[in-house]
Amino acid sequence: MLYTGAYGLTIDEKKRLSIPAAIRNAMDQEADGTGFYLVLGDRTGTLSLFANRYFRRYAERLASEMAPGEERQTFEKVFYSKCAELEIDKQGRVALPEHMLESVNLSRSVYLTGARDHLDLWNKADYEAFIQENQNKMMELQNKARQGMAR
Repeated sequence: MLYTGAYGLTIDEKKRLSIPAAIRNAMDQEADGTGFYLVLGDRTGTLSLFANRYFRRYAERLASEMAPGEERQTFEKVFYSKCAELEIDKQGRVALPEHMLESVNLSRSVYLTGARDHLDLWNKADYEAFIQENQNKMMELQNKARQGMAR
């Protein structure tokens, strides 16, 4: 699935996040699954949500592409210990583990943003600052991406 868009959301007092209907309805149960894996994001202060079936394929690919050794073992021990499988309830919500929210200092007011093959969860202020900082670079980055595609 291709994840796009930005959704301003609130994490409720029970640490639940409503997954927008547009995302839930676009998920293919056969290819994507019916829930998510929550992992540490690739930017400080963020978490990422990967469709559960996609994440399992991604994990297999990671294991086969990383060279065996101490670095791989360390990565796997840290990375997978910081993952949580999330089921979507009947109201379209997922329960976020408190320890993961605390580890990246997420507040109640958040943005859930598309990032091609996954979703990122940001503090609202951090996402807005990121967009403000990078908005002017987008034309240049978009042109570089298109040039790369033309090759």
